[in-house]
Amino acid sequence: MTHTPHLGRVALALAATGVLTLAGCTNTPEPPDVVADTTPSPSTSAPATPSATPSPTPTVTPTEDLEAQLLAATNNFYATINHAYETLDAAPIAATVVPDSGAGKGYVDAINETRSKHHHYENIGKYSVSNFSLSSNDTGITDFQSASMTVSHTGMREVDEQGGLVQQIKAAEFSAHLVFNKNGDKWLIARQQVS
Repeated sequence: MTHTPHLGRVALALAATGVLTLAGCTNTPEPPDVVADTTPSPSTSAPATPSATPSPTPTVTPTEDLEAQLLAATNNFYATINHAYETLDAAPIAATVVPDSGAGKGYVDAINETRSKHHHYENIGKYSVSNFSLSSNDTGITDFQSASMTVSHTGMREVDEQGGLVQQIKAAEFSAHLVFNKNGDKWLIARQQVS
């Protein structure tokens, strides 16, 4: 099955009802910026002395770095979708996908349809990704990569203008395969397949 989990069709993205968004943005507001308190606190202990043997910095292999970059792109993709469900503004999804690829289209369609009916979502859960694994790339083309993973979403509700329940989108877990395309220094989603 190729991509586009949509809302009413979102459960496919949430099992065909279109609601996917991994880890990242949830209905929890972002924490406020934290400003460090620079006021020195009184202390009666002696200042710490540096260790004689510094800890070695772990070496990151190119594969680990690539995997971290693709996982970050994946989390951003789903977080952006989840935020779009909260705001009913699907436009930011475009910044996470390859233009004209169709990736994310099911989410965009579901959000736009919900907004056009003057409905909204409540109790928006969150997406999370587990079992993230790079797929083998023997092509020699480094600007295209892919990964497989398990995606889960904790569910949400679509409600009408009066607050009446239109549909309950249940929690779902599915296997996903994403294809990425590097654009400058940013990895974008070129395709999403879910099963």
